[in-house]
Amino acid sequence: MRTVVYVLGLVASCIGLGFRTFGDAAVGGYISTVSGFIASRLGVTHNPLRHG
Repeated sequence: MRTVVYVLGLVASCIGLGFRTFGDAAVGGYISTVSGFIASRLGVTHNPLRHG
């Protein structure tokens, strides 16, 4: 489940970057921020102390 959330967050972040570069920068910033927030809230950060 975490891997799916991580991949979706990565895709959403890339979409946000595309909006920031080629479209509305405010929308791109919002998408990137929300995708990072959701990924971090669901514990998708790298933790070298966590095994498994």
